[in-house]
Amino acid sequence: MRYNLDSIEAGTGVRLTGLRAMCGGTRSLLWRQIMADTTALPITVCTQDEISALGAAVLAMASTGIYGEHDVAATAKKMAQYGKTIEPDMEKHEQYCDVAKIQRKLYRLFRVECG
Repeated sequence: MRYNLDSIEAGTGVRLTGLRAMCGGTRSLLWRQIMADTTALPITVCTQDEISALGAAVLAMASTGIYGEHDVAATAKKMAQYGKTIEPDMEKHEQYCDVAKIQRKLYRLFRVECG
């Protein structure tokens, strides 16, 4: 996951400062902690269960200008509800980095061999 986030940062020139997580695995505190540790970013849980419906509602509300503007990002900030934020354990992050280096080397090798 960190590799993908590095690619996003490189492609956009924007440094990520945190992540939002929703549904599924976010119900597991262990999974959220692993994701925070591997990415070295705090992860905040969105409390809505139907996140797709919320996205559609945000677009609809932004189009009406009900919050005084038609900006989707501003409307989303007003409508989203957040729960706990999990902070990364940087000692564990370093351990995950060591494993990630091995995984990336193996991925490249198998991709060439099998692909």
